[in-house]
Amino acid sequence: MKMFILEFLTTFRVGPQHVRVGVAKYSNSPKLEINVADHSDSKTLEKAVNDTVQDGGGTYTGKGLTFMGPLFTQAEQSRGHKVPQFLVVMTDGESSDEVKTPAETLRAQGITVYAIGVSGAVEAQLLEIAGDPAKKFSVKNFNALNPIKDDIIRDICSKEELAPTTAAMTTEQVTKLAPTTAAMTTEHVTSCLQTSEADIFFLIDQSTSIGSNDFIDMKMFILEFLTTFRVGPQHVRVGVAKYSNSPKLEINVADHSDSKTLEKAVNDTVQDGGGTYTGKGLIFMGPLFTQAEQSRGHKVPQFLVVMTDGESSDEVKTPAETLRAQGITVYAIGVSGAVEAQLLEIAGDPAKKFSVKNFNALNPIKDDIIRDICSKEELAPTTAAMTTEQVTSCLQTSEADIFFLIDQSTSIGSNDFIDMKMFILEFLTTFRVGPQHVRVGVAKYSNSPKLEINVADHSDSKTLEKAVNDTVQEGGGTYTGKGLTFTGPLFTQAEQSRGHKVPLFLVVMTDGESSDEVKTPAETLRAQGITVYAIGVSGAVEAQLLEIAGDPAKKFSVKNFNALNPIKDDIIRDICSKEVRRIPTSSSSGRGEPARETRESGTLHRRPPAHCYRERPSTWTEGGEGIESQN
Repeated sequence: MKMFILEFLTTFRVGPQHVRVGVAKYSNSPKLEINVADHSDSKTLEKAVNDTVQDGGGTYTGKGLTFMGPLFTQAEQSRGHKVPQFLVVMTDGESSDEVKTPAETLRAQGITVYAIGVSGAVEAQLLEIAGDPAKKFSVKNFNALNPIKDDIIRDICSKEELAPTTAAMTTEQVTKLAPTTAAMTTEHVTSCLQTSEADIFFLIDQSTSIGSNDFIDMKMFILEFLTTFRVGPQHVRVGVAKYSNSPKLEINVADHSDSKTLEKAVNDTVQDGGGTYTGKGLIFMGPLFTQAEQSRGHKVPQFLVVMTDGESSDEVKTPAETLRAQGITVYAIGVSGAVEAQLLEIAGDPAKKFSVKNFNALNPIKDDIIRDICSKEELAPTTAAMTTEQVTSCLQTSEADIFFLIDQSTSIGSNDFIDMKMFILEFLTTFRVGPQHVRVGVAKYSNSPKLEINVADHSDSKTLEKAVNDTVQEGGGTYTGKGLTFTGPLFTQAEQSRGHKVPLFLVVMTDGESSDEVKTPAETLRAQGITVYAIGVSGAVEAQLLEIAGDPAKKFSVKNFNALNPIKDDIIRDICSKEVRRIPTSSSSGRGEPARETRESGTLHRRPPAHCYRERPSTWTEGGEGIESQN
């Protein structure tokens, strides 16, 4: 739940004159944890959210709702004027007291209320809290919270006070709501991410004080960058060095020419343990950047991201100053026991110094660093990559049928099966799902295949998400060939139900060697015009994956199911590069704007386009205001 809140903080532009966020928690009685006026920036607010602890007790949601009314009144008074107000309620059980009356009172006060129920929550009570089925959300477990975020953000941004008054927000409206000059435009950011040249090194602390799971979190943080930038010899190159008693080069920037092999190298990085000598690590980096420039043959922007969890046993100020004098931009990320003064000496700029309470909270920092990197004048765009308009247009207006064929054999753990479902859910929040747009189906296989969801079963993403979440694992052997053979007729039926031909895609996920032959059925599918992607996890056989995909660029391998998500962006980009069938848009309100729901996840980085939300719209006198209430 705290991570869910943190996602909002990285999406909206947080500040006294923009969006203010508060948190209250409740059990037997409610308690204000963070008031909207307590923090003037997202960094301190994130820390406060991370520091929130669970007290336990009963479930008295009605008391919690009653508690919120005066807080919103005080919030308006502290602004000095009225702004939109929002309440997000999260609960996992039946309330022991009445919720309808206090919720109606809040709505009468002008507050928009969203109700999120997890597992044991009562649907009737959720509807009483929200007062509108469109503002009521139910998920099977807390891991499935993330997709809901985009729906709530879209709804917030559709308010008349916040955005143009049209029947439905267009992509252009979402991405271009009066950006100020204080921040970059969406086009500038996307262009930077896809087409610029830069060399980035990560210097990671591998001392004994860092737990094994924390070391994995640091690697996942690096992997996030690989899915964001366009990695390649002529674009962004990434290297990794680690340090403890002494530094060691793990990956040089010239070692890998594509993101796939680079991701594998990051995942294969191991922790050696030892002390914390950050100064030695910094000294070690200078010659690496010099060599990087020589291997390019020309100068490009250079960046160093340092991650540590403790006090350095040697001096850091002088070697950090030497790096900056060399023209290298240095970011310092401190976790838990890191010393603030040393972090500032490493970064040399408070805006480039970041502190988090634990390694799980690393992800929100990524966006700040990327934004800063993309603000550099030297990062000049070329035309080698897809534009924002091209990608967003594909995601919003194209027709396609996509099937997921997922391995449900006994070798896959229950948590891993959930990760596969979460991977599918990410696609649902990215594409515009509907009978006239993108349709998604799911088949699972073990000893024999089974159709779980047909592409024509659901006409909207909400019911489709529920069906994906409800998919259960039955176990058995791994007969991928049977699964591939099974999907051919499904695609034929899909085309017949459309009445015309659209692009067809199959995403196959497996964790082991197939007990039957896969090459022939895969070739049959491709001959049918179906693009096949093969994702192998852990024990999957590379040769079989290539036979399934038929193209190395459509074959993906990850070490574990937690690392599935970055693959999503590559597949989406590949899908969007196809000559897809375009859908004519009809105007609404007489202004030539497409009359359609905006699926804003067109940016390929796990979050909707930031600039609708992080900037102040010209029609918005001040920023919106939200209280997140959690059980």
